[in-house]
Amino acid sequence: MFEKLGLEKIQYDVPEFHQAFIHKSFDSNHNNERLEYLGDAILETVISELLFKRFGDASEGLLTRMRSTLVSTENLNLVCREYELQKDLKMSKGTLNLPDTHKDKIYAGLVEAVIGSVFVIEGYQKSKELIEKLFINQLEGLEAKDSFKDAKTFLQEYCQSKSLPLPEYQCDACEDDQSFNCVVTFDGMDYFSNQKSKKLGEQDLASQIIANLNLS
Repeated sequence: MFEKLGLEKIQYDVPEFHQAFIHKSFDSNHNNERLEYLGDAILETVISELLFKRFGDASEGLLTRMRSTLVSTENLNLVCREYELQKDLKMSKGTLNLPDTHKDKIYAGLVEAVIGSVFVIEGYQKSKELIEKLFINQLEGLEAKDSFKDAKTFLQEYCQSKSLPLPEYQCDACEDDQSFNCVVTFDGMDYFSNQKSKKLGEQDLASQIIANLNLS
């Protein structure tokens, strides 16, 4: 865990850091909620700064949409899984046994709590370095387009502008409760997706439609 985050184990093997990995279901009094609160604020500040400097000509609205995408629950959940932070998270037996599809918010909060703990231990600069590491690939993949919106919103606005019927997404949980099968029919074509959450499934379907229509 320490190596994946670029942190020195000898320095971060301390109570303040380990508290970030205690969910409220495991300990109602000593958990990561306060660190999550702190990390959320720091994350928004750092991402805002990085976007402001990277996209000098972007409008406030565009920067806000970019930031919202990066700090969304869905994206933080993906970051958590990429660095396998959830493997060290302490939860109650009941929460632990929940399907992964029900843990997105918990995992997103874990990322924020880790950021908050690094701030408490070493301050703003080190927490900023951690955020840059966690989001470097996503930041480099962003492009300053006025149409920068999530795929579902973009497709909805396109349909409204063309007086087309809005897509009706259908998502059903798989038998193992670990993912969702999602389907939509648009302009006579069927699109399919299997994702960890309904929202990710709908976004993927919208992305497929946009790509097929050559709108991106």
